[in-house]
Amino acid sequence: MVPTEGEVAAVQLSSLALGLRRRTSLRDLESPCSSCESWHTPADLPTHPDFPTVPDVTLQVLASVLQRESQKHPTGKGPLAEIEFWRERNAVLSSLYEQLNLPQVKRMILVVEKGSDDRNLMAGFKSQLGELTKLATEARDNVKFLTTLERHFKNIATGPLGGILDTLPPMMNALRMVWIISRHYSDDQRMGSLFQRIAREIGDRVEAAVDLRHIFRMTSADAVELLKVKGRG
Repeated sequence: MVPTEGEVAAVQLSSLALGLRRRTSLRDLESPCSSCESWHTPADLPTHPDFPTVPDVTLQVLASVLQRESQKHPTGKGPLAEIEFWRERNAVLSSLYEQLNLPQVKRMILVVEKGSDDRNLMAGFKSQLGELTKLATEARDNVKFLTTLERHFKNIATGPLGGILDTLPPMMNALRMVWIISRHYSDDQRMGSLFQRIAREIGDRVEAAVDLRHIFRMTSADAVELLKVKGRG
């Protein structure tokens, strides 16, 4: 299985704690970091060449991941592609966010901050960390709310045409609830874009099932009957 970008970035950050991991047991790592309580200056950090550069390396990882995420867009045209987009982003950012919140990493960053003279580096790191936190929260919330719409979107994408009519009323109610409750889908632009995806999906389904040129060559009665059959199928 190919690792996600978030997992790769998390591995990069994990490498910064190799020295500590070699000096502690697995139980120590799962419990509050007792050994790192004695870290007060960069000189107190475990003897590993990467520890004094934690903020610098972390800043590079953060900047790289955030830049790549800002360039991504949903790959498909339908609403299911939007759900998949936010799931992938959530996986990437949550892996990185969780790694940065390990007690060892937080303590190392705090110690280096106190002992560092490079204020620009720390300011840049805090700015990127704040952006990561904001984007990770957005992705998590969007996945939570869009998942409530997934079964409706699947009905539109793969169900019978007649079933789409039955799907529309409950889907519209669910969309209204998302628009009211969600912090990120409460604006016209993002919700409007989602509606465009839904309309495009329905339009593509109808276009694939019905040949309009053939319909217009038929009598009205035959055309209506054919549309009924297509709707049931």
